[in-house]
Amino acid sequence: MSVDIKKMLPFMEDEEIAELFKKIIESENSEFKGIKLNRIAPFASEEVVSKAFIEAIKKGKDYVSLAPFVDDDVWEEVIKLLKEGYKINLPPLYPFMEDDSLQEIYKMVESGELKDVNISSLYPFIDDDYLDEVFLKQVKEGKDYVGMAPFVSEECLHKIAEEYINGDTMIDINCLYPFMDSDDIKMIFKHAMEKDDIE
Repeated sequence: MSVDIKKMLPFMEDEEIAELFKKIIESENSEFKGIKLNRIAPFASEEVVSKAFIEAIKKGKDYVSLAPFVDDDVWEEVIKLLKEGYKINLPPLYPFMEDDSLQEIYKMVESGELKDVNISSLYPFIDDDYLDEVFLKQVKEGKDYVGMAPFVSEECLHKIAEEYINGDTMIDINCLYPFMDSDDIKMIFKHAMEKDDIE
């Protein structure tokens, strides 16, 4: 009777699992004896999965299914691979990435260094403080900011509301109401009534 590797997986050590990863990544159909990368990832150490993850990216294999199991340090390597020109499907990886890596990707997209990535796909995953900073900068420079509004903090929107009533910004405040705190809307309404600035 032949050995069923699938039943053996929970009892294997990293050395054997690393060998399985290698076989799967090198195979043409991305599997070995019916086993795919995502099947063995839960049984391997983060270090072993991270090495397989990087190899899978380099060889154009299924790396996305490994993302939940990688070491946090792997994202620096992913940034390096992006800079070297590797094509990586980034959006499915965002929920697992570190804040620094997400910010680096944002900067690469914004500068044009990284193409084919929709910058707005990053908004839900970027650190609030960083996104607030970018949002305020976009407002000051008159660049598109509306797409970020659902993801910035209430404090950031409060700051914009205060700047608006103080005349420090020419922002179209009307498009931000759905994302504002009720106190900020009351403040803007009161200001508009006092200034008779209502359409």
